[in-house]
Amino acid sequence: MALPVTFSPPLFLQRQAWLIRTIRQESPSSLLDIGCGEGALLACLSLPSSTLPYTLPPYLGPLQPFDEIHLKRIAGLDLSADDLASAITETAPSSPPDESHTHEFSLGPMRWEETEVNIYHGDFQDPNPSFIYSPQNKTGYECIVSTEVIEHLEPDTLPLFAPILLGHYRPRLLLLTTPNYTYNQRFTPPHLPSPSGIPDPTHRTDRMFRHPDHKFEWTEEEWRDWCVGAAERWGYEVEIGGVGKCVEVDEWGRDESIGYASQTALFRLTSLLAHHIHTPHPSSRNPHPAEEILEGVRRQMKLWNVAEMTVQEVWAQHEISILCGGDVVALLDAIHNSSNSSNSCSSSSDPSGPSGPSGSSQPSSAELTTSVTETVSETRGGNGHGDANGDADGTDHGIKEEEAEWEIDTSNKKKEDTIWEIVLRNKKYVPEERTSVWTDAGSSSFGLPRDGEGYDEDEDEEEEEREEREEREWTRPLDPEFSAAEHGFVTETDGADHTSEENGWGWGTNPSSGWTTEPTPTEPTPTPSRTSPDIDLERTDESTGVSWSGVAGKQEDVSTSPSTSTAWS
Repeated sequence: MALPVTFSPPLFLQRQAWLIRTIRQESPSSLLDIGCGEGALLACLSLPSSTLPYTLPPYLGPLQPFDEIHLKRIAGLDLSADDLASAITETAPSSPPDESHTHEFSLGPMRWEETEVNIYHGDFQDPNPSFIYSPQNKTGYECIVSTEVIEHLEPDTLPLFAPILLGHYRPRLLLLTTPNYTYNQRFTPPHLPSPSGIPDPTHRTDRMFRHPDHKFEWTEEEWRDWCVGAAERWGYEVEIGGVGKCVEVDEWGRDESIGYASQTALFRLTSLLAHHIHTPHPSSRNPHPAEEILEGVRRQMKLWNVAEMTVQEVWAQHEISILCGGDVVALLDAIHNSSNSSNSCSSSSDPSGPSGPSGSSQPSSAELTTSVTETVSETRGGNGHGDANGDADGTDHGIKEEEAEWEIDTSNKKKEDTIWEIVLRNKKYVPEERTSVWTDAGSSSFGLPRDGEGYDEDEDEEEEEREEREEREWTRPLDPEFSAAEHGFVTETDGADHTSEENGWGWGTNPSSGWTTEPTPTEPTPTPSRTSPDIDLERTDESTGVSWSGVAGKQEDVSTSPSTSTAWS
């Protein structure tokens, strides 16, 4: 009877996670995967890093390092030509991102470094001179990886494994994994006379293995003895570990004593089948001037209508990462140096001093900030004198700088934060708000920004024309040919002008036509509907004593002045 044993994540992913974690910590520049199979690990390692390698500037203070893998050369070796065909496909360069959409978020990072991938077909027993690591000549492979391979070696092949990999190729790092035979007892209850599994195919032991092609499976003690012996013979240090603990709890309490499902290390090689070069972006390691980087950040914040963004949010815009040449520290240096420059300008005193000949006091911070901004704008074109970005006639072909004051905010950072959680802030930018406003026609609309991306000028012009038509409809004088009785209007007037100087309401006789005009609102007011007979209206002007009231839009004078009323149908 087999017991349920579940690994989460799956055991092969836990092994791969251990490899990637170790590679990040050790930072090799080249790697060879012996027994690469279909290239799952190689495909992962071929993915580009989000930024160039960097050293955290001291002005950021202590931060948790965010280690990324920066491999210049990657190679794979395997005996199976079918598996290698998949590895070749998985590691082939992908299409470069469309640079016409640099303002948008993308699903993947840009590539800032060239990465070379080689796929070999062959057996590890056949030594390949190109695998020999030489840090002086920058040849061979600094790191060799071989996962779940050593247990498949024939008894006469196993003795060659360590001498070739460690003695001949001499990598700086060798990472191996192999099954832990001690853990196999977890698959069956302890009282069964025979544990479940596959009998040793070599008939050298009575052990039950996990796979029919395994030539051996070592206990923790046997694995440690082999690793320590190989390390001592070839001048290496070794660390023994393991990965893989099942989700279920063993009811017999064996989880601690049996250790991990997999324990550590191995790899192979021979004949070149493919040669890939992953080319970096053209701007890699060529950052633009700091003022262009700042202008790009300012433009992005204005586009998203925010005054602050994290480094991760800013870097996700391809425009910014391209301006920085893939170096995230170039972004931080531009912000940091700008803020220091503004602080220096703000704190510096007038050369004449308060007691100078003019007796003038030093300018305010706001005045100095404006002065700095104007200087930047003049040196970048549009000053009427011409420069590198502006023609001699003063035409500006450069970037128009708007007033900005930058700040790097690390006040709320946590111990576990990385460089990506740092907040960048433009203290001069005030995000625009959508507000409800009254138009001349008495209807409401939203005042939206009209200089941002996505603004439709034609649509806005149509809206303005529609509002003008509505205004003319409600405020035009009555036509002399218009029949009030025929159209359901009842008009009575005493010829007096009942206009309130306080609020602008007026009704009475039009001197030019002799016809009665309808009230014209000059401030936001409810507009009676000709098709809404159930609206109750009431308004009183205290300065004139005129009260407006009625149902279905009817307006009546209920004051002591001569009776006059106008009703709308």
